[in-house]
Amino acid sequence: MSVFMDERHNKRMHIPGTIQYSRSPAGDYCDADLLDCTDRGLCFQSKCPYLPETPLVIRSKNRKDPYRQQAKVVWSRPMSRSTRENPAYSVGVIFTS
Repeated sequence: MSVFMDERHNKRMHIPGTIQYSRSPAGDYCDADLLDCTDRGLCFQSKCPYLPETPLVIRSKNRKDPYRQQAKVVWSRPMSRSTRENPAYSVGVIFTS
């Protein structure tokens, strides 16, 4: 696990793993690679971009009783290894209530 500071001076942790996310209020969950996280939000890899303010539900994948957290998209950017056949975006979200 590597820990570094971001532009907002929050401690960010790179924890390899996967999460699941869904569009609110009730959509199908998609698996995603977790890229990094803080106590206020996280960044994950997605096959499609999302507009800022898009509500999402994030849930843990490695627990018997998955923990769910409401979130909203802050930004979405193409990743350098993206291709037309294999799109990849990094999506940053902040946790909400």
